[in-house]
Amino acid sequence: MKTLKNIIGLGIFLLFIGLFTSCKEDSATSLDLSSDVNILSFKVGNTAGVVDNEKGTISVLVPAGTDLSAVKPSIAIPENATVAPASGSAQNFTFSSTTPLVYRVYNGNFFNTYQVTVKEIIAEITAFRIGNKVGIINQENKSITIYLPVGTAVKELNPSVEFTNGASIAPGQGGYVDFSSAVKYTLTYMGQTFPYTVTVVLGDEPG
Repeated sequence: MKTLKNIIGLGIFLLFIGLFTSCKEDSATSLDLSSDVNILSFKVGNTAGVVDNEKGTISVLVPAGTDLSAVKPSIAIPENATVAPASGSAQNFTFSSTTPLVYRVYNGNFFNTYQVTVKEIIAEITAFRIGNKVGIINQENKSITIYLPVGTAVKELNPSVEFTNGASIAPGQGGYVDFSSAVKYTLTYMGQTFPYTVTVVLGDEPG
């Protein structure tokens, strides 16, 4: 009788092991551990973004003047994966420099999240001085007006200019410039140009 109980007990134990193994196999079959959830490329027009899969960030710098309120990115993802928002759907990136948009890639049982920013390429003159006089900069219309004392020899002035780091400027720093008429200064940055018109006025700056 004891032997029969042992046989029955062993049978139940083996049945339990079999069911447990079967469940594990089913679970392993349904859980795809090989799915790729990395964004392969993220483009806005002809501009490719910088995709950092490790940090989960994407940054795109587009030409100045691009309408950021209705950007339609082209997104390449692995086979069988999906992305939301979808590739080609218009998104508002106007405030993405401070509040990045969230994109998520799904593939099987996995997903990956990205913080995406799209910003315009912008370079600016931030300060313009001649001696101890400071120019008035209007960034909207790209103009600079600087008031100098009456009698100043305007044909040989040596301005000091501050501008976006990484940009180049013409006329260059350190040389004398003839301001007897308005002078065009041009910043060049990441393939884009940003012209300013600089005017010297002799007299007191309006109060």
